Amino acid sequence: VEQKLLGVWAKQSLVEVSAYVRKTKERAEQGSPEHMALLGRWYLLGEQEGIDCNAETGYKWCKEAARQDNADGMAYQGFCLVQGYGIEKNRNEGFELLVEAANYGSGE
Repeated sequence: VEQKLLGVWAKQSLVEVSAYVRKTKERAEQGSPEHMALLGRWYLLGEQEGIDCNAETGYKWCKEAARQDNADGMAYQGFCLVQGYGIEKNRNEGFELLVEAANYGSGE
């Protein structure tokens, strides 16, 4: 019985994660900078079920969030530029974005 319940819980958890990912993508596509930054992070780090790691896609989402003054988007974009992750390396621009992100209050 316990194993059967674990299977049910695991399936329910995957459904919930899938719905969360779908809603986050929808909100990012509708222009929410917070959701853009989150989606970008997921693509950069591959840390969310249902999102394949893709540095270029992650960079694009973070860059768009940063354009809308999202501090975390700035931090992720800066990280990408410093490391050359998903974009050509540009340490000067990357460090500038990281400082700006910190000034805006990003904890990233």
